[in-house]
Amino acid sequence: MEIECLTPEFPQGARVYSSDGIAPTLLNSASAMRSQSILIRGGGSMKVHSEKSMCLAGNFVDRNTNQNGSGVKEDTSFTLNTVDRHAVAYRELQYDSYIEDDVSGTLKKSGGALGGGSETVVCEEREQPDWIVRRLIPLECSRLQGFPDGWAEIESLKNPKEFNFWREVYARSCEIKKTKPKQTILRADGAKSDEVLMRWHDGLHSLAAEYAMWGNGMALPNALFFIQNAFRELGKPPHEVKLGSLFDGSGTMPLCAAMCGGHPVWASEVEPYPIAVTRTHLPHMKHLGSVKEIKGSKIEPVDIITFGSPCQDLSIAGKRAGLKGERSGLFREAIRIIREMLAATNGRYPRFVIWENVPGALSSNGGEDFEVVLNELLCLREFTGGGAAKFIRQHGKWRNFADYGAVAYRIVNAQFWGVPQRRRRIYAICDTCGESAGVVVFERKGTQWNFDPCIPQGGGSCRTYC
Repeated sequence: MEIECLTPEFPQGARVYSSDGIAPTLLNSASAMRSQSILIRGGGSMKVHSEKSMCLAGNFVDRNTNQNGSGVKEDTSFTLNTVDRHAVAYRELQYDSYIEDDVSGTLKKSGGALGGGSETVVCEEREQPDWIVRRLIPLECSRLQGFPDGWAEIESLKNPKEFNFWREVYARSCEIKKTKPKQTILRADGAKSDEVLMRWHDGLHSLAAEYAMWGNGMALPNALFFIQNAFRELGKPPHEVKLGSLFDGSGTMPLCAAMCGGHPVWASEVEPYPIAVTRTHLPHMKHLGSVKEIKGSKIEPVDIITFGSPCQDLSIAGKRAGLKGERSGLFREAIRIIREMLAATNGRYPRFVIWENVPGALSSNGGEDFEVVLNELLCLREFTGGGAAKFIRQHGKWRNFADYGAVAYRIVNAQFWGVPQRRRRIYAICDTCGESAGVVVFERKGTQWNFDPCIPQGGGSCRTYC
């Protein structure tokens, strides 16, 4: 099957890209230029036999395109986000029932009758419909991130031993979002309260929630590259390696640890649906709640701490408040937790710290924010006697990669790890007691360790036991 896609990316200009089969970055927000859809051309009697597919920019579907080029892109999917309707279209030569109209109905997440939010067809007058447009399904979004099928599924809440945990998750979510909680859930006074809690939990998995999770998440293959290299440099048997994940999201880093044969022992996340996902697939991983409530000296020490601190204030798509912003400023909470653990363990844990974010971090506040990030990571070495004798200073624009020995970073693009999506992310690594950060970031020493990642197999869900 050939895929043709449209780009939502700025600046304005020609919208059609070359045929390389790569999708642009998945985002968690959108604008008039950042929707996407795919056209798949084929034929058959009510069956899709795809010869070629194409993507439509969001403004191609329901907005004026006069200033934005053709709005059509070959062999590359557009950025997925949580606002616009991600669509797929294919050619169907025999379509039994349709409504003729000059205006397409709104694409809705719930679907419905023809013209009421379900498939929209495009054809010439007095001919059979030639193209059918539908949304990208969540499974397609997960595959654009490189995840195993079924990862977004959650198990129903039935175990009474889990009720108190989920009441805490619910209360914390309401507090953060400043919404009024249902007292029926919080009272925990009988079967009715438990029933309402279970209904709330089982309703967490929605199309909107899943699209948001994929738009926020990391691409699995390039994250696995860094975790694999850190495992190798630790010099331990994989089953002895422990990993902790802050701002965990969809559980990319814990999944990577499990795939490498290690143990994801704890995670911090506040969004209920991603918690339900990792609770389903990594049932032995402990959830610690908000980073603001965690004491690094009190939690289980781990060899690797990963954190993708919120990127909204660093992204070029945001208001660029930088590390002073309310969300991206949580970076300092993660550093506090890591320092507390290092102090409590006399510098033994963690050995590696892995930070992931959007490339906009390089230019946030003229590059000053990224200088702060690198030096905060470098200063973690003071607990191991390594010290930070020479701070890292910005000289002009930051390059896309650099190796300072104890700290190194690079920008990676998911398309070079086998994922059909353009997703650029920056990874910065700190080796708290050595000089091998650059080895983790850049080198593939595959001959030194027979690494065979194992994606867990399951039925309705993709479960990993750690």
